[in-house]
Amino acid sequence: MRLVASNVRAGRWWTLGAMTAALTLVFIDQTAVSVALPSIARDTGATHSELAWVVTAFLLPLAALAAVAARLGDEFGRARVLVIGIGVFTVASLGCGLAPSEEALIAARVVQGIGAAAVMPLTTAIVADTFGVAERGRAMGIYIGVASVFLSVGPLVGGLLSDVASWRWIFFVNLPVAAAAVAIIWRYVPTGPRFAPASGFDVAGAALFAGGLGATVLAVLEGAAWGWSSGAVLSLLVVGVALLISFGALEARRRDPLIEVRLLADPVFLGAVLAVVCGRFVTVGALVLSAIYLQQALGLTPLDAGLALLPATIPMLLVAPLGGRAADRFGPRAGIVLGVGLLGASVLALGLLAPGGRYADVWPAFVVFGAGVGLVTVTTSTAGMDVARSRQRGEAAGILTTARQVGGTIGLAAMSAVFVAVEQDHADRTSIGDGIEAALLLAAGVCTVTAVATFVLLRGPRARALAQSSSG
Repeated sequence: MRLVASNVRAGRWWTLGAMTAALTLVFIDQTAVSVALPSIARDTGATHSELAWVVTAFLLPLAALAAVAARLGDEFGRARVLVIGIGVFTVASLGCGLAPSEEALIAARVVQGIGAAAVMPLTTAIVADTFGVAERGRAMGIYIGVASVFLSVGPLVGGLLSDVASWRWIFFVNLPVAAAAVAIIWRYVPTGPRFAPASGFDVAGAALFAGGLGATVLAVLEGAAWGWSSGAVLSLLVVGVALLISFGALEARRRDPLIEVRLLADPVFLGAVLAVVCGRFVTVGALVLSAIYLQQALGLTPLDAGLALLPATIPMLLVAPLGGRAADRFGPRAGIVLGVGLLGASVLALGLLAPGGRYADVWPAFVVFGAGVGLVTVTTSTAGMDVARSRQRGEAAGILTTARQVGGTIGLAAMSAVFVAVEQDHADRTSIGDGIEAALLLAAGVCTVTAVATFVLLRGPRARALAQSSSG
């Protein structure tokens, strides 16, 4: 009996390791490519617009298909669909590494994003299925903390691989890690229960949702490049909104909707979603603009800029497990509100100190920033999984993943627009700091509003019951 219990417990931690490795692959491929774009341009002859699509081609299907992939996992078995997603991601990674042209690279990145859309929500749901409520926060802290470190050091890894070997190795290194993750999944992770509705998979709803969200996200991603008042952007926004409205009308008539929107009626889940949007809004925009600031205002090389961001990376690894344990014991409210507050305080400090142009002044704010990111990420994921019943966890993870991607897209677009608008007023080094200040003050305002909203949402009886359940 002890041997069986020991094997089961070991299997849980092997499962956690595989889920963490799979999420790490997706996270690092979101950011590592950014510093390799000049090398890609030299090898393939890609234009600036084509280089932008190397990034966009990955993010677009990831945002549009995450919720759909999560529902497929609920219906056909989460482990089975996850293995397919990792397989698609791995084959596409090989295609990226071998791409003979910029067109082939962009096409492979689209397929990579499709695979990643299954990996992100299903790994979260499987971790939640594997660990009970008393240990779920701790497991989520390890899973998210490790992966978030690689999200932040992605530019550093990409720069090292591009300098030492080739930008192609950014994609080749995915292959052995993905193979190991799949082997562990086959060995330790059960297929899991299947929750297929009697009416079958909602193909029409999936098409409307993916098309509507994809068109809207594409308009936001390309708004600055194409012009916010251009016909292409306005047309995409109109089509996207129309498709999403049609999706809502269709799902309102179904007994088993594609996305369990009723989850948003739970104040805890709604608070988690709002914090997720805020967290990724601030994180993506702040990291991108900080990299620009460190290189253009302080004169650091890409590699030195990656090293300079390490004070923001290390706290993520340390804080996420601690935040997960606190969520296990006390519930989600304190961690979510505190995490959003730390994020707001850090970007406020970074914004006010940036015009001074001294790294010694800003690195402590990076430390607080990393702590806030780690705390928000783990507590929101834990709260979302605790609220959802077993059959809803895939859908809940899909909603959180979609919110995360949409928040990052909107945050990068909004903060970049503010940065460019201020910077264009001047042509000197000081204007870069002024642009960063304005963009980060916007982010601080978003954090303030979100902190108040989550404090209100997470103070009701539902949140207290969840905290008591976790403590028990």
